[in-house]
Amino acid sequence: MSSLRLLAIALSCACAIAHAGSAPPPGGIAWMWDGARLPQPLPAEIAPVFQQILFRGTQVLVRPGHPPRGLPPGVRVTPVVHVEMSVVRPPVGFDTHEAVIVDAVVRAAGRSTSGWVQLDLEAHPSQRAFYRRLVRDVRAALPPAVHLSATALAWWCRTDGWLDDLPADEVVPMFFRMARDGPAMR
Repeated sequence: MSSLRLLAIALSCACAIAHAGSAPPPGGIAWMWDGARLPQPLPAEIAPVFQQILFRGTQVLVRPGHPPRGLPPGVRVTPVVHVEMSVVRPPVGFDTHEAVIVDAVVRAAGRSTSGWVQLDLEAHPSQRAFYRRLVRDVRAALPPAVHLSATALAWWCRTDGWLDDLPADEVVPMFFRMARDGPAMR
């Protein structure tokens, strides 16, 4: 797994929706995959994976994340729920398990010290309708005071505007493994 995947800094770009009236914390937000060490110097906020959900064939595999331990006081935490669709065994009927994802995001929001929770789902183009419905249903299930962040693969920002009215407080582009689009996206 790429080190960029282990620690990606949340960036704003043209496809990002307004950050609900607040600026990102100084020093950025460190997005942390399981097992990643805390970066030094320590940022004001981290976004560790709280739970991972894998849709593989007819299976729904749920695994807890392992946030870093020993965070000093004052470091804000934005929990991330990572959802993955298997490419080896494409999911069948995954949309009937939407409640698993919604429940995971609501539970993760309960662990937030930043007032934010993030849904990280790398949807394929054929899954856009599901993704939009999922974000809408997650937003409806969250308390009004909790801000919803949704990730988007960077190339999604170059497509037909399907993210424009997504009911999330922000959409964060993820810049990794961009292949031939890399130079244009940077």
